[in-house]
Amino acid sequence: MNPSLAKKRYMKTTAVSMIFYVIAIFGISFLLRMTEVPSAGKYGLALLPTLFVWWFLWGAIRFYKETDEFERSRLISGMLAGMVVVLLVSSGWGFMEMLADAPPLPVFWILPIFFAASGLYRAFTATKGERC
Repeated sequence: MNPSLAKKRYMKTTAVSMIFYVIAIFGISFLLRMTEVPSAGKYGLALLPTLFVWWFLWGAIRFYKETDEFERSRLISGMLAGMVVVLLVSSGWGFMEMLADAPPLPVFWILPIFFAASGLYRAFTATKGERC
């Protein structure tokens, strides 16, 4: 596939899946505050946003398979940078929790930290012609 078309499809998949992810999180939080949901229903609702994470990851894998070596390298480098930041934050904060009585950091924040670090890395390492 044309790398340009693959990138457009990847960007569209990323944007739409993350919009639904955010809507699901806020919608489910609102629903659970406003109504009484049985425990089994809460577990099901709590897992719903992971469908949109899967959708995003599926789009990333599809992009990886459809694009050229340069874009593959940038995608993998961005994801690696995101993992490095997640490992540094989680281990650093874990030591502060364990040794300095810092408040616990909810596991929920791992994914947003990963996406932010990965996206920032890709944005700051874009070639001159890629920046809009």
